[in-house]
Amino acid sequence: MSELDEWWVHTVAVETKLGAGAYGDQWASAVPALVFVEDVTKLVRDASGTEVVSTSTVFGELTLASLFALGSMVTTSSGRESRVITLARFDSGSLEGLDHIEVHLS
Repeated sequence: MSELDEWWVHTVAVETKLGAGAYGDQWASAVPALVFVEDVTKLVRDASGTEVVSTSTVFGELTLASLFALGSMVTTSSGRESRVITLARFDSGSLEGLDHIEVHLS
């Protein structure tokens, strides 16, 4: 049980990007994830260093990191579909801190 469990009050559907195939990008089937969604617009840098606008930030358990691969599709409870721009992992290791992920969506 995490100290952050009471914060996970939103459910999103995540279609993890698997890569590109002969017919374009490929995604896994949607799976639900219990997270906290903050709808706030901010300027962030994508993986290539380009400044892009993020319309939402998603916070969740560290164990969810593999779901939110760059380019993955995320559908919020309001029905808005977005793509993962960045994924930050906050892992305190043996210190047992407030481990979590922070994901910026387009």
